Amino acid sequence: MGQKDKEIEAIINAARTDGEKEKALLSKEGERIGEGIMHQARENIGQEMRKARESLREEAVNLALELAEGKIKEKLKKEDQEKILTEYLKKMANGS
Repeated sequence: MGQKDKEIEAIINAARTDGEKEKALLSKEGERIGEGIMHQARENIGQEMRKARESLREEAVNLALELAEGKIKEKLKKEDQEKILTEYLKKMANGS
């Protein structure tokens, strides 16, 4: 093999080594970025789950209140309603 062939082979080997190093670096960087994306996605999912749970709790409370109000209205007679209103107005007039 001539000197030129050896130089060409050395250049090719150096380029191959550099390419492999760059490939490894890019692979590690890709993994790091992928892990960051997965972490952020988990955080976002957790936040959305908390929001959804809170929304469901609020909806359940509102439904329970509506049901309770309906049952109370069904059971209260007109006289009971007037008595409650009168007592409330008396308390308000007395400043209690």
